Amino acid sequence: MNKSTTILLLVVEILLIFVFANLSSLFQSMQEREARSYIDVAESVADVMMKSGLAEAPAQTAESAFFPIVKRVKAAGRESVYDPESGTLQLVRPLEDGHALLFVRHARTPALEALRRVSRLFTVLIILTVFFLLITGFYLVYRFRADRGKEQPAPIDPISNYLSRLESSETSLRTAVEEQQQAVSRQQELNRSIIRHINAAIVLLNARNQVEIFNHQAEKLFGRSAASALHHQAAVALDHLPEVAAAVAVDSPAEQSLVMSSGGRDFRVDVSPIGQARLVVVREITRERRRAEIRRRHGGFAMLGEMAAYLTHEMRNSLGAVYGYTKSLKADKERVERINREITYLTGMLDNFLNFAKPLSPGERVPVDLKAILETECREAGLKLDAPADGVIVQGDPDLVRVLCSNLARNAVEAGATRMELAPAGEDPLELCLRDNGSGIPEDQREKIWLPFFTTKEKGTGMGLALVRKVMNALDGDIRLEDSLEKGTEFRLTFFS
Repeated sequence: MNKSTTILLLVVEILLIFVFANLSSLFQSMQEREARSYIDVAESVADVMMKSGLAEAPAQTAESAFFPIVKRVKAAGRESVYDPESGTLQLVRPLEDGHALLFVRHARTPALEALRRVSRLFTVLIILTVFFLLITGFYLVYRFRADRGKEQPAPIDPISNYLSRLESSETSLRTAVEEQQQAVSRQQELNRSIIRHINAAIVLLNARNQVEIFNHQAEKLFGRSAASALHHQAAVALDHLPEVAAAVAVDSPAEQSLVMSSGGRDFRVDVSPIGQARLVVVREITRERRRAEIRRRHGGFAMLGEMAAYLTHEMRNSLGAVYGYTKSLKADKERVERINREITYLTGMLDNFLNFAKPLSPGERVPVDLKAILETECREAGLKLDAPADGVIVQGDPDLVRVLCSNLARNAVEAGATRMELAPAGEDPLELCLRDNGSGIPEDQREKIWLPFFTTKEKGTGMGLALVRKVMNALDGDIRLEDSLEKGTEFRLTFFS
C-alpha cells in the first residue's frame, strides 16, 4: 500500500472518528432527554401520591402500581437520583415529621435501553477506529522512514485540498444538523403553544384509549387537572361529562362530528383518527345554538307581522261593516250592545296581536343600568326589590329595557307577589336570576306561558310574558323559566351582548 493510499485511509479514519463522535453525542443527548422525561413523569406521580395521603403509609415499606418500593427514611431534603448504569430511580420527598418517603423504581424503559445500546455501539466503533488510526499512523511513519533518501514523490497539494473540502463539508453538515434541530424545537414549541391557547378542549387518546394530551381548555371543561387526567382511561378522565365520554369511547376508523347535550349544555365533539391514536376536539356551543334560536324567532316575528297586518286589515273591514249594520238594527237594544261589545273586544285583540307581531327595531345600544330601571318599575307596581348594591349594566336600548322591567313587575303583581329578588348568575354571557314570591306557575302551563293570548287571569290579555321574550330577543338575549314553585317563580335572563 503506497503512501497516498495510506494518507487517504488516515483521513477517512479521522473523518469516521468525527462522525461516530457526533452520532454518539447525539444519542447520548437523546438518552438524557428520554431519562429526564421519564424522571419528570415519575416525580409528578410521586407528588400526586404524596398529595393523595401516602404520608400515612406504613412506617417502613409500602408499594404502589408505579413504584415497587416506597419506604420511610431519615432525610430532610427533596432530591431525585437516577443511576443510568443500573437504571434505578430514587425520589426523596420530605414529610412534616422530619422524615421523608423514598420512592424507588427501575427506570430502564425499552427506549432508554435501545438508546444506551446504540450509544455504546458508537463508543466501541470510536475505539476501534482510533486503534486502526494508530496502526495506520505507525505504518505511514514507517514508510516515510523507509523511503528516506529516495526521490520525493509529487506534492500532495491535491490531498490537502481534499482534506480542506472534507473539513468544510463536515462543518456544513454539523451546521445543517444544528439548524434542523432548532427548527424542530421551534415547531414543537409552536405546536404546544397552539394546543395550550386554542379555544377548544383538546384530548389525544393513544391506542390503549389513554389520555396523552389534555390542554388548559380541557381542564376547565372536564373539571380536572392535566396531571389527574394524563395516562388514565378516557372514561375516567372525561367522567364530568358522561355523554361526551360515551361518544368518545366509540372507536371508529372514520372521522366523527357529533352535537350533543350534557349537563344542560350543548357541545360539538369532533373525533379524528391519527394513526392508532385519536384526536378529540370538544367545543361548547350552548351560546351559538341559543343565539341561532333567537335569530329564528326574529325571522318568525317578521313573517308573523306581515300575516297579522293582512289578516287584521281584512277582519277590521268585516267587523266595521258588522258594526255599521248594528247601528241600523231595531231589534233588542241589549243584544245589539252585546254584539258591539264583542266587536270592540275582537278589535282590541286584533290590535294587540298586530302590535305584538310587528318586529321591534331597537335603538342605539348604550350601557343601561337594569337594576335602577327595575327598582323604579317595582316601586310603581308596589313591589319590594332585593338586588345587589352595585348596578347591573347591560348593553341595549333603554326604552326596551324599561318595557322589559315593566312587564316583569306587572306580571309578578298579577301573580300575587309582594317582593322580587335580582341576583347575578353568570358573567360570560351575563346571566341574572329574577325571583318573586307569587303564586307560581303550574307544571302543565310552563311551556304555554310564552304563547300570545295565553292567560289564566280573568281579565288578562296573555301578552305580558310573550312580549317579555320578544323584547329579550330584540336585546340579543333570552329568558327561561328556571323554576316555578308553590311560593314563587324564578326566571333566568341571559344577555349575550
